[in-house]
Amino acid sequence: MSDAFDILVIEPDDSQRQLIDLLLSDPRMRIQEHTTARAALEYLRNATPDLVIVATDLPDLDGLALTSRLKRVARLADVPVIVTADPDAGSGLSRSLRLRAEESNADLLLPRPLGDKNLKERALRLMLTHGQEGKASARALRSTVLLDEALEVLADDAARGAAAAGPRAAPGAGSASGSAPTGPAAVPPPPAGGSGSRPRQHLDAEALERENHALRLENHELRATIDRLKRQLPGGRNKP
Repeated sequence: MSDAFDILVIEPDDSQRQLIDLLLSDPRMRIQEHTTARAALEYLRNATPDLVIVATDLPDLDGLALTSRLKRVARLADVPVIVTADPDAGSGLSRSLRLRAEESNADLLLPRPLGDKNLKERALRLMLTHGQEGKASARALRSTVLLDEALEVLADDAARGAAAAGPRAAPGAGSASGSAPTGPAAVPPPPAGGSGSRPRQHLDAEALERENHALRLENHELRATIDRLKRQLPGGRNKP
């Protein structure tokens, strides 16, 4: 998050907007004001504020309904939202209003007037807290993306390796005796006429023989390791 905080205020009442401007008077805070949900949504198409302050009594859409919509947008889900509302006469904010605010995922519900609600301190606390959470989420997302990219690279490498290897000849094909394999995997005969180079068939046979020899050695070493581990187990053979 940058040194300055961008705050979106959605408030239809002129006096309330002026009060919010006064309460949030701070060089670190840049305030963008709108009076309708429609205008705010247009602004949010290309902007991601650090905080939204919205009134419940917007002329075109209930402020809590707007909050619920914002929280369903991935880019805006971590932006804290403060909802302001007029309390019921003599009883404060109703229980139903509090429940609706909770269901909309509003971060804070404040009754008007806002003059004694420590708005600036609460706004700063929300922005700083959500700013750290947003950075943590971004790091987690970046790690996931890097992991996915690494898996894709490994899959591509495996596919290229399989394509380069091609179909393997049947076991025992092309032995040192020089007999040619038969069937679909047979090595084609050398071209007629001598050119001084070794026939391709002999080269392939030698390569297969070397590979088979390496596999036999590896298998022998593996069996020896298994036998040694068995002897070390309790009750196993203790012969050297």
